[in-house]
Amino acid sequence: MTAARTCTDGAGVNKERIYKYFGTKDQLFAIVIAREIGELGEAVQVEGEGTAAVIGYAERFFDHLCDKPALARLLFWESLELGVPVAESERRESMLGKIHGVRDAVPQLSESAARELLLTILSLCYSWHALPTLDRLATATERDAARRSARRAAIGETVAAELALHVSGDASVARQ
Repeated sequence: MTAARTCTDGAGVNKERIYKYFGTKDQLFAIVIAREIGELGEAVQVEGEGTAAVIGYAERFFDHLCDKPALARLLFWESLELGVPVAESERRESMLGKIHGVRDAVPQLSESAARELLLTILSLCYSWHALPTLDRLATATERDAARRSARRAAIGETVAAELALHVSGDASVARQ
């Protein structure tokens, strides 16, 4: 029995009905991605001011993905199989909103620095879920609450260090 058959059996519908309602597999995928990203955008935003607001955002983003890891896997699959983002223009607008949220919290950041910082946050948070074998190889531990807590702290510390470089005005230290 195929995975698609098992999935549709569990839903109580057949594949033809799903395709009639959603269209192609790519259209269904785009709908799922849009829903998951919309939910994430509503649940996790930069709140407050200062570097603590951005660090808190990164840690809450990680927590959300820990609670709903499917999004990381879907985005990883999108990159591998499609090569381009679904709903690209809408998602780019969402990304710009996040960049502005980071800059609003820490006005000293240039747009370029805020963009790179956000990309670092996203990469750190998504990769733990999309590439779990790397964590296992690097830490030689099983994933449990203590490991999750340690990873969350490492993400917060990395974001704090990046912010410190930009806020202090001495980003040259990172290049040495």
